[in-house]
This record gives sequence, structure tokens and C-alpha cells, in this order.
Amino acid sequence: MMLDIQQITIGQYLNYCHLIKEWQPTLEAQFPNKEDISYLEILNKCPEYIEAIVKFWTGWETIRDKDADMVFGLFVAIEKLNIIPEPVPLKAFELEGEWYHAPTDVQLLEKTVPMGNATFGQALEALQTEQLMQGNMDLVPHVLATIFLKEGETIDDVPLSERAASMRRLPLVKAMNAYFFLARSASTWLKRINRYLEATMMPEASVQA
Repeated sequence: MMLDIQQITIGQYLNYCHLIKEWQPTLEAQFPNKEDISYLEILNKCPEYIEAIVKFWTGWETIRDKDADMVFGLFVAIEKLNIIPEPVPLKAFELEGEWYHAPTDVQLLEKTVPMGNATFGQALEALQTEQLMQGNMDLVPHVLATIFLKEGETIDDVPLSERAASMRRLPLVKAMNAYFFLARSASTWLKRINRYLEATMMPEASVQA
């Protein structure tokens, strides 16, 4: 059995991260004050961890009757899943036969505004969710569901929770590429909004002075 990071969904990866977090206290208790732990040490002191990880990805009820070399090979390959390829900005993607697109760019004063055609609702949802995330990858599907829509679709056509559940089935690499595009564009959004608000408020401030 081979594990291909290109085929792993963001939902699977998030569930895997939760599993790792659940085992963290046990590993810290077994290996206090130690950062680099060998596979042999894990096998010797915490074989249940190896079993839990391999069973998660294979769906096997037990690994006790499996070939040892195959189990160790899978475990080593799984450990490398923490290394996600360098993201590449992605403005559109296909999911289950449907294409989802980010809002198109807008040309203003010879400058390109990324996703300038986003609706106020999309911008508000994305910015609020981004603020809530603070490193919490669980909300990545929600952010993608807010911004990436089918052609002709509005954010209100499908419940956001339902669309976010669909995004959890998006391949991990594709999801992170799309999120990278959004994160990079968000700073441009904020600068543009700040400039607009400052320009709007300046005349009033001058009158009061």
C-alpha cells in the first residue's frame, strides 16, 4: 500500500493532526526532554502509537498480523506526511467534477486588485474567519467555502457548513495552494479597505478641526 500526498484530502489530514495531538501527552511522557526520537525507540516504548497511526490510514482493524517490514515502511512514509510541498497560488480548482473559482481581479488605476469582484459578504466572512483561525487549520475548509464558488453561484445558495464539508474532500495540496492564494490576497484587501476608509474620513476630520 502506498500513500500519495496528492490524493490525501484536507479533511483526512486535519483528522490525522487531531490524532497526533491526542497522542502528544503520551509521547511526551515516554520521551521527556527529547526532540529526536528514533523509530526503534517508539517501537520499544510506545508500539500502540505506531498501531494507531497505521490503522488510521489503512483502515485495518489490527496490524498484529501484518508483515513487519510493510508496517514499518507505512509508518515511516506516514511520518513524512508532515512535509507539505511549497504552496503555489491557485485561483480555481476542480472538486468532484465541479469547478470552483475565486472572485475575479479588478483593474483600478493601472493596478490589479486581487479578487476585487468579491462581494461584501464574502470579504466579511473571509476576514472574520481568518481572524478566528490564528493557526487553526480546521477552519481552512470554511475559508475556502466562503471564497471559492461555482460559476453563477452566490454565497447564500448553499449553506456555508454544507459547502465547507465538501471542501474537506478537496485534496490537501490543492486546498493549501488555494488557501495560499487567499492569504496572499487578503493583505491587499485590507490595505485597499484601510485606504478607502482613511480617504473617506479625512474630509470630516478636516471640518471638525
